[in-house]
Amino acid sequence: MRSPRRRDPGIRRWLFIGAVSLFAAGGAGIGAHVLRLSLPPGEGRAVVYLAPVDSSDEHAPPDLVVSVFRTQSKRVEQVALETYVAGVVAGEMPASFSPEALKAQAVAARTYAVYRLGLAGTAATKSALRDDDWDQVYHDEAIRRGKWGEAYPTYDEKVWAAVRATEGEILTYKGTPAETLYFAVSNGQTDDARDVFGGDRPYLRSVPSPWDREAPTYHKVFRFSRAEVAKKLEVAVDELARVVVVEETAGKQVKRIRIGSREWAGKEVSRRLGLPSATFRMRVEGDAVIVDTYGHGHGVGMSQWGAERLARGGKTYEAILAYYYPGTALTRIGSAGAVATREPPRTP
Repeated sequence: MRSPRRRDPGIRRWLFIGAVSLFAAGGAGIGAHVLRLSLPPGEGRAVVYLAPVDSSDEHAPPDLVVSVFRTQSKRVEQVALETYVAGVVAGEMPASFSPEALKAQAVAARTYAVYRLGLAGTAATKSALRDDDWDQVYHDEAIRRGKWGEAYPTYDEKVWAAVRATEGEILTYKGTPAETLYFAVSNGQTDDARDVFGGDRPYLRSVPSPWDREAPTYHKVFRFSRAEVAKKLEVAVDELARVVVVEETAGKQVKRIRIGSREWAGKEVSRRLGLPSATFRMRVEGDAVIVDTYGHGHGVGMSQWGAERLARGGKTYEAILAYYYPGTALTRIGSAGAVATREPPRTP
């Protein structure tokens, strides 16, 4: 939970306490830390830095290390934050993408990690980030070498260049780390978090992303037998001829759909049928059910394909992030003398 708000003379600091367990390189515990937001009076800037919960020390903290739960070995590993970010960029975005898109991904991955740590308990096992898409796909060096083969030196340096260029940078909203969700390809626009996941996050609103229509995975067609769909959706076979989209989200995904006598959440139908998106259209052709899908992923936050297309068009990572996470500020984690929050650039 968040602590009561406290204010120091001449400087306002919001302290979020009891949320993060940190480790120094090598695994030695350094105790509970807070994200401290400094707001110098009369200045239109903010600085975010990490400090021990009950310390007034203004020096930079030790190298940050996060706990990563490895789903294959069922073990928790301690990984330096920037090494973790490099592994996530490699696991979540093609290394062939443009440098500015990779930088945007690095900031989104780092921010999400900081956000998740802020929501976790103080015990290390409770603050661990999974290495799969439950949190963020994390590919360590061994995995990267295996999947990239001879291209490993080139791709690894490209990923690390993006991480180094954005080292310590996160997105904040009103001084708090943002929940920087992202996904592969939109249906032509992103979606509101409140429609898809519930809860109001003003920086996760629906924005146009027409570039996604150029993605190879934008449109897919699935063919099922009527019996298969009827079984998965628990309706009679003859009811499949009566399909009505009851409600759409702000981003044009199926929010509610009526199939025969039953009404479903669109994302539940997508899950049961193994579809890549909740933007879909169903039709019956003889003994088959044809489903057209548009986009890939939950549709909230940054479209990775959209980020790539914007980068190719000359947009910087700052502009990409400002577009997909409107209202956020780019802030550097560090000491009290860290780089101040930047004004967001003009969006695409």
